[in-house]
Amino acid sequence: MAPPFFQRRLCGLDGVFVSENAESWGFRNVNDRKQYVGVTTDLWNGNAPAIPYAAFENGILKALLRGWPGPQHPPGGPNPAESARTVLAALAHEYGHVLWYVTYVPMPGGPAHFENFCSDGTSNFYTGPLGSWVNTVGEPPPSMSPPSRWRFFGDVAGTHKTGDDLDGLLASIPPPGTPDTHGAGKKLRGLYARPGVGATGRWAGLFAAFSPQEDFVETFKLFVLRKAAAPLQSLPIDIPIGAGRATEDIPATCSSRPALQRKLACFQSSLCGDPAADPCGFTCAVRP
Repeated sequence: MAPPFFQRRLCGLDGVFVSENAESWGFRNVNDRKQYVGVTTDLWNGNAPAIPYAAFENGILKALLRGWPGPQHPPGGPNPAESARTVLAALAHEYGHVLWYVTYVPMPGGPAHFENFCSDGTSNFYTGPLGSWVNTVGEPPPSMSPPSRWRFFGDVAGTHKTGDDLDGLLASIPPPGTPDTHGAGKKLRGLYARPGVGATGRWAGLFAAFSPQEDFVETFKLFVLRKAAAPLQSLPIDIPIGAGRATEDIPATCSSRPALQRKLACFQSSLCGDPAADPCGFTCAVRP
């Protein structure tokens, strides 16, 4: 299912591990620069094929929201393509972490150079009129030892531009089994809705808003899934808001999200032989 540009990169890894613990990861060895990814056996939940993609994303969502079960991606019926998409998404996310360091930290252990990707001298992937971040605070200074650069699931870093309220969302999450009395659902919808309905439309998903690195990684994952042989066209999320519910769908409304389009265009230009093509579309010719 993987698009050709991603097939090449997966085949260029020095190892792909299937881990018996509950964590997936991406890793560039600081000493020899070899690159690895690992995916957890939880993707298969003790069976084959892998769990459906909506169930995979629901697990991430619930973990990020500290166990709050309210928001859900509605499950689809049994479909082999959905199971394949789960594995592809996990590989794309973890490879995205490797790609982040290869792109921004060419010298292992050195500083991050944010001008190295999608930069025109005044803006880059993160900043500019359609950027999502005021700064990329959260990257360790070069004096810190390489192991300190490991990113843990759910780490929060960086400063959003105005219009998003991740901190308010995390502070307002209701404990499991209790009502949403502090407006967590409304704040979450603000991260998923598109411009024109009270939101910025900057993110590939909730995880992308947690840090600049996760923004890059989750946008790359979405790009891979959109360009796959069976492209991801829709991923609705059902969000409880007070006594009602709202549904948002980032992939299905990609073309009405200028900030997200811009970030996807960075990967279109870098990875595809047709850089002028629609970044929300499904085409990515292999760059020679």
